[in-house]
Amino acid sequence: HSRTRAALTLFHDSTFTDSPSTDATSFSLLLRGLTASLGSNQDTRSSKAVVRSPEIRDQLSECWQWNEALLVLDDKLHTSRDMLSTYLSNHTISSLLTLNKEARALHNSGKNAIFIFGFLKDNSIVPDEHVCSLVISSLTSEWRVALELFEMMSKDSSAWSLPKPNEYIYSSVMTICARNQQFGSVSALLDAAHIVTNFVVNTWIYNSVLQGIVHTSQRRYNSSMQKRSRSWMVTLRNKRLKTALRLVRRMEEEGQQASPDVITYNTLLSALSQVATSLGVSDWSDLRNIGNMSVED
Repeated sequence: HSRTRAALTLFHDSTFTDSPSTDATSFSLLLRGLTASLGSNQDTRSSKAVVRSPEIRDQLSECWQWNEALLVLDDKLHTSRDMLSTYLSNHTISSLLTLNKEARALHNSGKNAIFIFGFLKDNSIVPDEHVCSLVISSLTSEWRVALELFEMMSKDSSAWSLPKPNEYIYSSVMTICARNQQFGSVSALLDAAHIVTNFVVNTWIYNSVLQGIVHTSQRRYNSSMQKRSRSWMVTLRNKRLKTALRLVRRMEEEGQQASPDVITYNTLLSALSQVATSLGVSDWSDLRNIGNMSVED
């Protein structure tokens, strides 16, 4: 904590001299240091008084490391706006998004990631594939935003040209949709992924989606049971299980680079163990015919 504070002091002293000596690399290193210090005692001082941009002030949180990063961003916005695209390299933006994601226990990382993406667009800074992937992977319940970003990347735009979706983008978007029970979107994205030629839909991609489905069951089951009727939860639980089984069947049918592995079957067994005791005879009978079902059924 004290070393990080010392680094911040040195960074700011260098920034505010007549001949500033900070650049994208030094900012990136500072962000990495702030990320490494997460978990230390949180600073209770408020930074709102010194942040000039209202849109940046709205992103301040309980995480002092994140607030310090925003202070630097705010300063560059007001003092070096014409050099902003040079100062905020994709490597630096990645470090900023990593800090945001690692601090998700202290603030809304999805909301902050959306802000960063909008900030880049407003300042005509084009993100690379890694930055776009970090933005999407920081989202939680914002599956619509993930799909919108995916559509933006899929279309050509002369004003602000984004990179085309790669396997990491597809995987992240499908996983978010799976966690939010948007199984129809998962199916459509899987079909679209098989059409593109810059990557192969492999076991890793399928496993990511499968774990997203199971992850939903683990995190939301208890709280949802308190809010919904038992019949509603049984229907949803069966739908998740059928979706998972259908994905595994699809992997088995495709074979080769999409063949199921140990992670696949362990994830499926985990999903089965969560619901097996509540399934009736008719439910197990239905599951035997899972190969004839589509993902969104």
